[in-house]
Amino acid sequence: MYCDGSEPLSPTGPCRPGYFCTGGSPTAVQQEVKQGYYSLEGASRPEACPLGTFQFLRGQAQCQKCLEGTFCNQTNLAKSFTCPRGQYCPAGSILPIPCPPGTYSDTTGSADIASCKPCANGMYCSTVGLIQPEGPCQHGHYCTLGSNTSSPVGLPFGDLCPAGYYCPMGTEDPYENPCPPGTWNQIRGASDETWCRPCPPREFCDTPALTKPTGLCFPGGHVIP
Repeated sequence: MYCDGSEPLSPTGPCRPGYFCTGGSPTAVQQEVKQGYYSLEGASRPEACPLGTFQFLRGQAQCQKCLEGTFCNQTNLAKSFTCPRGQYCPAGSILPIPCPPGTYSDTTGSADIASCKPCANGMYCSTVGLIQPEGPCQHGHYCTLGSNTSSPVGLPFGDLCPAGYYCPMGTEDPYENPCPPGTWNQIRGASDETWCRPCPPREFCDTPALTKPTGLCFPGGHVIP
């Protein structure tokens, strides 16, 4: 309260919002609330801005909600912190939220999960909060957009290399590397061309990506390699 002398039998009134009166005050604005704090009408002390809020002005009756793309992880903050890479911060965030597996974010100040980019084709992102893909897909596998493992098997974003093909490290298209004519491969998960077996004697393999020889050679003839 404050007493300006106009009311000899009682206090004149409460201290104004944004200020506080510690006793013996002749004015409603005895002490101004500083940055990072606020006060309501009739306050005897300032209140710290709670988590998720801040206040950069003096003499305020309320704190501001932490803005999109920033976070406020302490009380009595005068300014918010910019959301770091690999994470996003909706309005009012106390702490940043990490981008989930299968995604990454290489920019600061992100406001929502839409800013988390799917892991690139041929790459994987297996942990949370990544600022870039962790590395290339393992050989013998292929990884499409958004892979959260280096060696996917039967997943929407990757699998073992199909029979008739081979997949070096970082393969993004399962049909990128077919076994060449004259060879075949019936095993899934081939990692390089050495998995493509030479066509056996008396048989021919006339097209790429074969999972078995095309057939027997004609009598009296032979296939020129």
